[in-house]
Amino acid sequence: MPKSHMGWAKRTIEKTKAETDEEKRIADEKAFRQQQIQMLQLQQQQAMFMGGCMPGSFMPGNCMPQQPGFEFGMQQPGFAMPQPGFGISQQQQQQQQQPGFVMPQPGLGGNSEPSRPIPKRSGPTGPNLQRTRPSSETYYGTVQDWKGKFGWIEPFPAIEHPLAGKHGGKVYVAAQDVLSGPTGGIMGGGLTDGQMVQFCMYIDASGIGAEQVKAMA
Repeated sequence: MPKSHMGWAKRTIEKTKAETDEEKRIADEKAFRQQQIQMLQLQQQQAMFMGGCMPGSFMPGNCMPQQPGFEFGMQQPGFAMPQPGFGISQQQQQQQQQPGFVMPQPGLGGNSEPSRPIPKRSGPTGPNLQRTRPSSETYYGTVQDWKGKFGWIEPFPAIEHPLAGKHGGKVYVAAQDVLSGPTGGIMGGGLTDGQMVQFCMYIDASGIGAEQVKAMA
């Protein structure tokens, strides 16, 4: 056999072997992930039968819809619930409590402070966009490119949705959507690259995102 034919045959054999090894690696990885999911589901079922479901705990398939943007707004720095007498100075409050006080009317004098225009609130941006949850199904995936406050999840199996390919099949996740604590009732946890998680899917103007995210290990 000529040397050129021998070299071609050798390269063909090596290429076929490499493809076979890659297919075997992918199949082994899928089987390992599926085994981990089955073990986690079995542990959660055992915990539910032994101790019941604690209030605030997170169980797969129990993704209850939330009012968009409400909890996120309460977690922002500087947020405060309105207090009685908001918009009235302390001096005016003291005057109102004195006997015989009459509230000054417009055009009748008095030392009332000029009213201030109410600032206009801009529309929601970033993770506070209007969300829509198409279903209560629980999904699984692996964390990638975690930046401390946000990152991405590569779901497995891949999510079938018209917007799934908007970010290369990856799902956006923000820190405030990560559940932490013993029962998974604390929002605002952190993740690490390569970590396996379970989550619920939502849709907003930016594409597909993950909420109620909980680490599996």
